[in-house]
Amino acid sequence: FTDLNHGWTIGKEGLVVSTSDGGLNWSFDQLPVSDGLLSVCFLDNFYGWISGQNGVVFHTEDGGSTWGSQFVETSSSLNSIFFINQNKGWVVGGDGDIFFTASGGN
Repeated sequence: FTDLNHGWTIGKEGLVVSTSDGGLNWSFDQLPVSDGLLSVCFLDNFYGWISGQNGVVFHTEDGGSTWGSQFVETSSSLNSIFFINQNKGWVVGGDGDIFFTASGGN
C-alpha cells in the first residue's frame, strides 16, 4: 500500500490485483505472461514496478492502468524489486544476480 487506500498484490500467470478504497473492492488485471510474478514496488499511487519468473519486469506510470515491459539481461527469476525514486532501483534474482538502474529501468 502507498497510502490508506491504494495497494497492489501479484500472483501466478501474470495476475495483478489492486485496490483504491483500502481493500473494500479489488480490481483484477492480467499481464501478458504465463509466469508467476514475484515482487511489486510502488513509489506512490502512480509509479510502480513488478518482477517475476524468467526475468520479467513491468513498469507503470499511471497506477497500473497500463503496464510496459522492461528488459533485464537474465532469464532467472527476479525475486525482489525495489525503487527509491522514479529512476533508481534494484532487482535481484535467484542466481545471485543484482541489477541496478539509474533510469527507471529504461
